[in-house]
Amino acid sequence: MQQTKTKSRRPSRPLRPSDVQTTRATRGPLRVCVAIQDDGLSGIESYAEQVAIASASAGHDTTLIVTTKQVANAVRARLASASFESIKVVDTGIKPRTAAVVLADRLVPQLHTQRVGDAFVRTLKKLGVAYDVIHLNRPGLAPWASPFGARLFVAGWFFPHAAGPRLAETWRHTRGFLPRRALITAKSLSYFAGDDRGYRAATSVVTCTEMLASQLRSQSLRAVACPPPVRVPRHEAVEYRPTDKGDGALHLLVCAGDLSHPRKNLNDAIRAAASLARPGRPVVMRAVGANSDALEPKAQRAKVAPGAHFELQSLGILSPAEVQREMRRSHALVLPSLYEEWGYVAIESILSGTPVISYPVYPFADLLTGGLGVVAEERTPTALAAAIERGLGLPRGLALVKAGEARFGSRAMGALLTQIWTDSQELPREEESAVVPSSLPAPPLAALTSPLPAPPVAALPPAELVASDSKRASARPSQRPRRSEGPKSVRPARSDYPSA
Repeated sequence: MQQTKTKSRRPSRPLRPSDVQTTRATRGPLRVCVAIQDDGLSGIESYAEQVAIASASAGHDTTLIVTTKQVANAVRARLASASFESIKVVDTGIKPRTAAVVLADRLVPQLHTQRVGDAFVRTLKKLGVAYDVIHLNRPGLAPWASPFGARLFVAGWFFPHAAGPRLAETWRHTRGFLPRRALITAKSLSYFAGDDRGYRAATSVVTCTEMLASQLRSQSLRAVACPPPVRVPRHEAVEYRPTDKGDGALHLLVCAGDLSHPRKNLNDAIRAAASLARPGRPVVMRAVGANSDALEPKAQRAKVAPGAHFELQSLGILSPAEVQREMRRSHALVLPSLYEEWGYVAIESILSGTPVISYPVYPFADLLTGGLGVVAEERTPTALAAAIERGLGLPRGLALVKAGEARFGSRAMGALLTQIWTDSQELPREEESAVVPSSLPAPPLAALTSPLPAPPVAALPPAELVASDSKRASARPSQRPRRSEGPKSVRPARSDYPSA
């Protein structure tokens, strides 16, 4: 079949969901191609699969492009278990990368983009379909995709979209020796350039937050905010109750692909959780992810009140279903990250019925509005502990699940994406540049009606933390607080849960 080609152009006007027209949708389902999913643990990989599910939920003819046959088999199994067999999963035929290829890709990211892009083109030519919509999780692949779809949409991730802040944030959150930090920081400029080319080649950028969409529109880029869709299976009401062994324990959860990553900042979560332990109310913190051994020394040094018990359980890497089970049996998910491009784990927790506690950093001020969680007043363990206490009074269980589905669920986002994909209007550009704040205030929280009782734990004031907290609150982000030495009598315990 001969391909339908359209020249990409740079629109001068922004796209807003409130202004869209849906005339195309009334003519039947769209032919949607979502690409490209790899086997990584990052939210960018999850995004492609979740957008495909949202597209299928809206009744569109959906194709999901993945990298390798192994990834295709795993994705098909997940989709089948979720009753989404209608999604056509196609692999590009790329062979799994060898160690040498992985190293080369890390040194020169353009090599990986070129290889995936070329395989993507071969796959689209073989399929021979002129798609109504192509939706990419990686903007850098836009030049390869543009000839095969009438409309091209790319996801926008990093905020703000500017070279200087991207270099600074990458340097700040990269660990290791100077040469390694310098190399990774230099690579971030390459990623920025790829994002920028993709944004300008696309019909529109679909961003995680309105803050990023507004900033892109101020640069004469067409952009609209649509939260990444997430699907979490519902369970019976009894499944959403935290673990209760009759000891009144407070159960908290931390979750990250790499628990030792500096940007995840999990030392603050441990210190805050330990400060909440009191006689009669032990605190159990479960950690899901790789490199949990890096947290154990921090747990041993955490300051605990006399007679109190604090325990860290390292669960390792779990399957998505097991992670969601851990969320349902916890009182709160604690996310003290210094920065997140979106934070899929937070949405999974909300859709698992468990509130989220975070620091006042992007994007949580937008994400946790409406009683979905609590944003701490400042970035200190003391403030984080106080936020956890406030979060214990929030609705949880099915009430929270329903509120989260209305904001982030596959059906809701499928309807919004359909509006975005079918829009045909040219709208005026934004007159004023977006303000890029360095920090975000905690949002007001709206009360939700919950059919379930609050967790059976007493709200107690946090234990006194080290004196350096007050200094840390006023320190610049680049300053590192002095490490405190606390009692070492409480040792983290290994869990018997299997890892995936």
